Amino acid sequence: MALDYAACRSELEAAYDAVQGVTLESLQSGVGAPFRERVESVFASRTQAYREALLGCAVAKLVDQGIDVRLPHTDLGAAAFSGRSVDEQAVNPFFRDHEIPSSRSPYLSALRRGVDFRSKNPTGQRDLDGFNALVDAVEQINTATVADLNRLLQYLVRRFLDYRDASRIPVAKIQKLSLAQIHTLMRKLLAEKSGGVFPVLLVIAVLKAQSDALKLDWTVTWQGINAADGPSGAAGDVTVTDREGATFLVAEVTERVIDRNRVIATFRSKVTQHNLEDYLFIHSDAAPESEALKAAERYFSQGHELIFVNVLDWTYNLLASLTVVGRRSFVAELIALVDSDETPARLKVAWNGLIRDVLALQAD
Repeated sequence: MALDYAACRSELEAAYDAVQGVTLESLQSGVGAPFRERVESVFASRTQAYREALLGCAVAKLVDQGIDVRLPHTDLGAAAFSGRSVDEQAVNPFFRDHEIPSSRSPYLSALRRGVDFRSKNPTGQRDLDGFNALVDAVEQINTATVADLNRLLQYLVRRFLDYRDASRIPVAKIQKLSLAQIHTLMRKLLAEKSGGVFPVLLVIAVLKAQSDALKLDWTVTWQGINAADGPSGAAGDVTVTDREGATFLVAEVTERVIDRNRVIATFRSKVTQHNLEDYLFIHSDAAPESEALKAAERYFSQGHELIFVNVLDWTYNLLASLTVVGRRSFVAELIALVDSDETPARLKVAWNGLIRDVLALQAD
């Protein structure tokens, strides 16, 4: 039976979007213990094809409830489907785009035409425990309702993402980019839903590049993303100290709208507590509200200047004045930050895709 493979891919992407920021544990109640145990047995198997076939069966059944996903070869009857085609046209491209470790074509290796998912202990399978768990999981998929299939698919996709995140994602590296390419890359990074990670990394990288290019010997320290400043005693998200150890700059990097209450709270809890003459708000697209600017003006008369800059404009203008030396340093620092263990795997995947996009624009 012919499947809509584009629809299969769309369902995989929808499940991927649905489980971003969701833990595997939070999805457990929707699938039940028996399915979870079978999935873990399949993932524990050294035969990688089993887990990939399981995902293919789940998405195929969701797209067409009329097929029997226990029959993954079209010569097995009218209700059969082509597991190999689902794998090649939907599952493996999905894996490649999201950098999930996978084989090239499991149906050409462990799951040949003589294998179906109706009976256990077939000949030719090296891992009978893993295969039998696959058969039981496919049976549950084959009889599931549409609502259950959505939950099973999301659980499987999240399990694959955990598998990916436990692996080392190689980060795309490039020696240099032009200022125009850097601007394009930064704009694309800021458009990503990174939970505030990419704006902070851009700020850190440009400050380190400035120190390097101008031989300032600055030390740049920063808080973890969304970490509270109070317990650590930090005055802001990013702090720069000079070679004598004196605080040179303190900045708060934010994607949220800056209103009057936030300015007042920051002034009382950070600016006055640390006796800062300058405090830098580095914000995303949304400009500070007018009442926030008025509050900052009043604090200036008291000897404290609160400054508001757009992250893209600020970093671009700094890099324009740092020469090619500073821009090379910026690219190297940014890559190192993205490549660090603290950066989530999904953002490394996003970075790799954006680097490809920027280089493709150059080629055009």
